[in-house]
Amino acid sequence: MKLALASVCLLAVPALLLQATSGVVSQSMSGCLFAMVPVAVVVLAPYIGSGVTEGDAVRSEGWRETTHLLAPAAAGLAGAALLLSFALPESLREAGFDAMVVAAVAGVAVASIWMYRLLGEFSVIEACVVYCIANSLLFGVTVAISSVGGVGWVEGLGGKMLAVELAKAIFFELPQVLLLVWLLRVMAPARFAARYLAVPLMMVLEGDVFMWPGLTVRLICGFGLLVVGVWRLLTAEMPKGETLLMLP
Repeated sequence: MKLALASVCLLAVPALLLQATSGVVSQSMSGCLFAMVPVAVVVLAPYIGSGVTEGDAVRSEGWRETTHLLAPAAAGLAGAALLLSFALPESLREAGFDAMVVAAVAGVAVASIWMYRLLGEFSVIEACVVYCIANSLLFGVTVAISSVGGVGWVEGLGGKMLAVELAKAIFFELPQVLLLVWLLRVMAPARFAARYLAVPLMMVLEGDVFMWPGLTVRLICGFGLLVVGVWRLLTAEMPKGETLLMLP
């Protein structure tokens, strides 16, 4: 049950929140906000269950062990803000939608830490089954609710389109799920969170850099901070409690 809840907090809930904000919050703004995930992971990791009874002294020790990770996480966030031109919301409506994205960020951060703690009790295949079923159920319920009074999603897809979607799920999305669960299981949460800094990096490489608008101080500083942040998170020494889990 805990693994299922963590699974939907990692995928389905953030995806639904992003879908709800897609008309107001731009992709670049969402990428910038999701760059906060590493910072949230570093801050929250000592406080989310590690399988032992944690008192204040234990939490304080855990926090001291993770402080060296806060600087690269913050550097990556600053780099993403510079590259993607972070801007404060101009109205209460925009602020509300931005808050929904921030809620998705918090859910992803908590879920990635929680799943790392839980996955040691499951094999990769077992964890993938729970992950797929939990997210499929939530997505299915959401689609069913949204289609009430209209054409059901299965009829709307048609036989051929449904076959294409099933093939896509089996041959493309299932391998991604296997890789994701395996990485969650063997990588410390702070290292795994570095992937959320790679997203704005790829957005810039696919857009501004390849179109070559001309180098600016902001672009150079943002790119440098983002690269250094990702590199340091991937190579820094992890806290004692975040050593790699061994596969059965």
